[in-house]
Amino acid sequence: MTTQVKRSILFLIGNIAVSATYFAIIASRAIQNPLWNPDNGAWWARAILIYVPVQIVFRILSMIILAVHNTATGELEAIDREDELDKSIDLKSTSITSCVFMVFFLAALATQAFGLPLLWLYAIFAAGLVTSGIIGDAANLAGYCSRY
Repeated sequence: MTTQVKRSILFLIGNIAVSATYFAIIASRAIQNPLWNPDNGAWWARAILIYVPVQIVFRILSMIILAVHNTATGELEAIDREDELDKSIDLKSTSITSCVFMVFFLAALATQAFGLPLLWLYAIFAAGLVTSGIIGDAANLAGYCSRY
């Protein structure tokens, strides 16, 4: 199994786990807070803005763990080596991620055009962040698995 496939699997599983854990914690805090208002835009904005750095830190730690694992097992394949096929796979997965996120973003805006509560805007936006990340990681994994 190549480093790219391992990284893709780690990112996909980690993305699902981090997202589920993060939103379970956020949901439990919202339920425990008697003053929580689902239409409180500041609360939702904070929840979403904190999610982004959490995912970034997870990906950085994943790369460090993968590099340590590869060194410890003697797999000294160059992690930073990138050829044209790697760039093509990355471009395709980024394109898919962007398209999925755009659909969710437009759906979130449509909720406000139809006069739905603010809760719907943020919930669909957050779902779009998670879903686009998972689909993008899955597309990346599929690209590398079809390569080898």
